[in-house]
Amino acid sequence: MRVIIVSEKHGDRYLKASTPEEIQASAYKILCERWEDDWYLKPDGPEYYDVLPPEECAQLPAIYRVKEEEKMALNGKRKKNYMKEMKEWEAIKSEVESPAGRAFALLRRRGEYEYEGVEIVDVEE
Repeated sequence: MRVIIVSEKHGDRYLKASTPEEIQASAYKILCERWEDDWYLKPDGPEYYDVLPPEECAQLPAIYRVKEEEKMALNGKRKKNYMKEMKEWEAIKSEVESPAGRAFALLRRRGEYEYEGVEIVDVEE
């Protein structure tokens, strides 16, 4: 027999996982519960640093130009992180609204988040 162990703040939960159908049903149940409990909030857009246009930046003394370039690089990272978070949120929303068999994979992807561990283990009978 196999079970999904879901690690949460107040303890572990154990759900059926002996067949692919049970895995999907159990994972979908957890995903929907977390969606309803607002675990997965739509990400806010990133806050960007104000930066000078490239043509103005090029005219700055080197020390100031480097600072502007650092801010531009941080803006790029913030945008990349936002796009990643948005893609994940949209995938979860899509699965909750129209199940396509991805619930367990989505839960696994978030397994490193606090209180979101999930794994399948074999249990002795």
